[in-house]
Amino acid sequence: MNTPNTRRLAALAIARGMAFIVLAWIGATNPPFHGHLDTTVEYRSDAFLSAALVLTIAGLVALRRLQGAPRGAVETAVAGQLLLLIGVGAGLALGEVPSWFAAVGVPGNLLWLIGTVRIGRHTWRVRVFPRWTAVAIGLTVPAGIVLGEFGGGVLPGVLWIYLGLRFLGAASSLAKPVKHAVAICGVLVALGVGGTPALGATYTLNLSAPPTAVVGQPMIIPATGANPADDFFSSWLDVDAIPTSVLSTCPSGYLNASQVASSAFAQGGENLATALREDVDSAGSFSMPIGYTPRTPGRFLICGYTNDGATATLATASLILNVQGAGNPALKPANVNKPRVRRFGRKLVCNRGRWSNRPSRYSYGWRVNGKAKKGASGRKLRVARKLRGRRVQCTVTASNAAGATTAVSRPLRIR
Repeated sequence: MNTPNTRRLAALAIARGMAFIVLAWIGATNPPFHGHLDTTVEYRSDAFLSAALVLTIAGLVALRRLQGAPRGAVETAVAGQLLLLIGVGAGLALGEVPSWFAAVGVPGNLLWLIGTVRIGRHTWRVRVFPRWTAVAIGLTVPAGIVLGEFGGGVLPGVLWIYLGLRFLGAASSLAKPVKHAVAICGVLVALGVGGTPALGATYTLNLSAPPTAVVGQPMIIPATGANPADDFFSSWLDVDAIPTSVLSTCPSGYLNASQVASSAFAQGGENLATALREDVDSAGSFSMPIGYTPRTPGRFLICGYTNDGATATLATASLILNVQGAGNPALKPANVNKPRVRRFGRKLVCNRGRWSNRPSRYSYGWRVNGKAKKGASGRKLRVARKLRGRRVQCTVTASNAAGATTAVSRPLRIR
């Protein structure tokens, strides 16, 4: 039994068993997948499954050499493996489970089931291996379908590791090969699956922005945070604006927040970012600008969520933003061009100059030789005899909801 060719087939059978054990470990320690291959873990899982499907062929060939098999049984099981391999391989290439996967997955599993049941029945009859292996071979496909990614690989994993060791003649009882299988799988899990260093155990998210904004004026809301190492590409960022007249606190889940923001569109509610990929660095950190142009004045909750793209909210952040109308800017007026005094006959007229930030009101005053002239609060000033030879200036105070600013003209000597 222990020939070079048999040893090669045995090694492949053991490798297949370890691949299935790793699949079971990944499924038991990670959240369920949702069709898209969004994480390194999901790509790794499908890669192990592809390897296991290929290695199954070698294991079946070795099994047939050692104990024989009913006509067409191995070929039927191999055909099922190949169909499944086509579907899984396409998923790896496309980055998601293909829409036509059922067309190859259903017949693939059916052919695999028929083949393994026939091989299991034959194993029971010839008694080259213990009868428990015959039962395990027949239950390989049903166990995989029922348990799925949450342990469906344990049975075929232990089975093929045991059979591989028996091919080598290294085990004559159940206890020793199971011990070997557990040791090999433990090393693989520790070195293979656990090889990526953990860069963070939790998701974090922070939002920052000025406390006020203006209707129609674009602004940026920076979103920063971190993701665990194995989930660089699994999480999505959603940010919503919700009027505080609708809710006083952000909803706990991103799906509810998105619905509330959409339903409050008339009051200024809005989805600012939907299913946005975080641009993470090698340490798992990200910093992303979220653009926002307010449509309606008022007080708004800005609610941020890191989520898995399905139903789970992984991290939340929120802030309050006060949005002012176009007539009530967030900045007080600023003088661009100074006021100017002009003389028209016996009157002085104050030109207010140019201002930014949309002043809503202007007030005027006058100075003579640098001192405020009492009672002079209009835009025009009558030239009296006592002003002759003196230097006159006008002051302009521009104001809006954010505050007031005063500017003084250059002096004009009265002749």
